[in-house]
Formats: sequence, structure tokens, C-alpha cells
Amino acid sequence: MENSQLIEKGKLMADERGVHQLIFASKEDAEKTLTAMKEIIDHWCSCTVEDFRTLVGLPSTHEDHKLGWMILTGVETKEVPAGFVIDLPAPGEIIDPNQ
Repeated sequence: MENSQLIEKGKLMADERGVHQLIFASKEDAEKTLTAMKEIIDHWCSCTVEDFRTLVGLPSTHEDHKLGWMILTGVETKEVPAGFVIDLPAPGEIIDPNQ
């Protein structure tokens, strides 16, 4: 992990490079976050990067509401040397139907 600066945020360690590098200290935290993301999709039809970052207690940028996921079928948590990750696909553009 020479090129990453990991920060600890509660029970979560996050790599500043972005969503795909978030490392949870426990499988339970990763699975709770994934379940919450799926519930957001069920209710709002998408889960933005902003939603995700809010769920894990990290600040978001003004661009984070433009990217996210509409389907997380088949997404799982997995163990990595530093903890657990949600094996998310790359976020796609979220189109606001009100614009």
C-alpha cells in the first residue's frame, strides 16, 4: 500500500483514491452498507456515490450526486488483506429526470 494514504473513519478505512478502494474493518459493516445501498435503489431507483459516501461517513464532492449505481444484483462483499470491501462495479452516470 505504498501509494495509498489510508484514513481510519470509525470502523472503516478509506483510501483517498475513491469508492472502489474503501476497506471496511468488518464484514458486518460492509454487508450493512451494501444492504443500505440496495434499499436506496429500491426506494429511489439509484444509489449515488454521494449516498454511498454518506452511508460510510465520508464527505462527498459536488460531483458525487452525478455518479452511482442503478443495479447491484450479484454484488458481494469480499475479504482482502486489510479487511473487507464491497466489490462494486464502476459507478455510471445518473441522469436526473427533472433536468
